[in-house]
Amino acid sequence: MPDRNYGLGRLPAKDPRDLRFLMAAVVEPDDVPLRTLYWPMFDKVLDQGALPHCVSYAWHHFLISAPVTSQAESYSSDQLTAFYRECQENDEWDGSDYQGTSVRAGAKVLQSRGIIGEYRWALNAAEARAFLLSRGPVIVGTNWYDGMFDPGPDGFIKPTGPIVGGHAYQLIGYSVARDAVRIANSWGADWGQTGRCWLSFADLDRLIREDGEACSAMEIRRR
Repeated sequence: MPDRNYGLGRLPAKDPRDLRFLMAAVVEPDDVPLRTLYWPMFDKVLDQGALPHCVSYAWHHFLISAPVTSQAESYSSDQLTAFYRECQENDEWDGSDYQGTSVRAGAKVLQSRGIIGEYRWALNAAEARAFLLSRGPVIVGTNWYDGMFDPGPDGFIKPTGPIVGGHAYQLIGYSVARDAVRIANSWGADWGQTGRCWLSFADLDRLIREDGEACSAMEIRRR
């Protein structure tokens, strides 16, 4: 694999209790008509560099994205590192002598801070897309394949080659014409298309079903 300065850091952590808090319970996929939609971000795409802090960066992207930005503020790299450490204190593993954390831990930290209320899960791409098209962005944690590091000329990443780790990233939109989701990654604006890329709906479904997760939250509006 070429030498790349791209950190990962998502660790899988399935929990059967997630089945009690599904996106499909509030947004039925069959009730959401397909449309092209993109949720704007009020600040630039962040860059985690080689750090294993993708969960921290993905959830910060959630806070600076529409439809609710009342809790949004620009975090410094030190604050994002502190958020990552807090995630490790609240995730599924003891101590901190390991790299990475879970998507759930990020949601738990935001909930403990009073920034989000409940958070919900999708079991497949259809449920994640329905929530994305009707409620807001979705945080996804999946296996990351070598072929996903370098988007093609069309901006698409493809899960090909060996699995090199796990990564968390944000879904910010969907294109009907492409039948693909738009991703905001955390490797800076020089990566992909100004820090963004496309992933086909079929590939998203595959990644979620093969040990991935899709999570979003009800953000609390600050008065």
